[in-house]
Amino acid sequence: MQLSVTAVTSHRFLGKALGRLNTHITTLKQAVESVELEAEPESVLMMTLMDRPVGHFKEIPNSDGILQYEVGYQTDLSLKPRDSASDDPILLNNIVDGFQLILDECRLTAADHDRLQAAFEGWKAQHLP
Repeated sequence: MQLSVTAVTSHRFLGKALGRLNTHITTLKQAVESVELEAEPESVLMMTLMDRPVGHFKEIPNSDGILQYEVGYQTDLSLKPRDSASDDPILLNNIVDGFQLILDECRLTAADHDRLQAAFEGWKAQHLP
């Protein structure tokens, strides 16, 4: 399964913050892509950060083998690149929480869910404080 993390936002610095978090996002993608799913081996899981409150969740129906979901994030974060008090760690936690929400709600078999959850837990143990 492939993972895509994107954003649809009016927050001017969100894209730059995602770039700064690229190492974490890339290793999360690698963890997800290392999981072989039985039911949908060729599928793509697309997580789109939206200017919505934390906890926002919406499945975007399609028939292209893409499991597409919108999730919210904390929109009042300070994400300026040179801000010593940058909230990048909070944004990373928002991404982690959004991904967990997707895992909890997505339409996967129980076995595939368990495989993805195990990979995600392993990633969190290595990459989060």
